[in-house]
Amino acid sequence: MSKQIRCVSPGVELAIAMLSSPKKSRILRQMRRFKNADFSHAENVIPCYQEILSNLRCLIWVRSEGEKIQPSLRERIQLALVSV
Repeated sequence: MSKQIRCVSPGVELAIAMLSSPKKSRILRQMRRFKNADFSHAENVIPCYQEILSNLRCLIWVRSEGEKIQPSLRERIQLALVSV
C-alpha cells in the first residue's frame, strides 16, 4: 500500500504511514435539494453514496514550525483526534 499524495502548503512537512489496511463500507444517504415546495416530493430527494473507512490505524508526522496560519496544521490534527 504505497501511495504518494503531494500537496503544497507553505512551511509544513507532512508524512502519513498506514499501520493497517482499513475496511471500506459504502452507505446510502438521502440528500435533499428543494426543487419543489412540497418537502416530501420525490424531486427533492437524491441518493448520496459515502465511503467510510473503519479500523484505520496510522501515524501522522507533522512539522509546521514555518506555518503562518493559526492554529497550525499540527494543532488542528491534535484537536480532531482528541475530540473523537
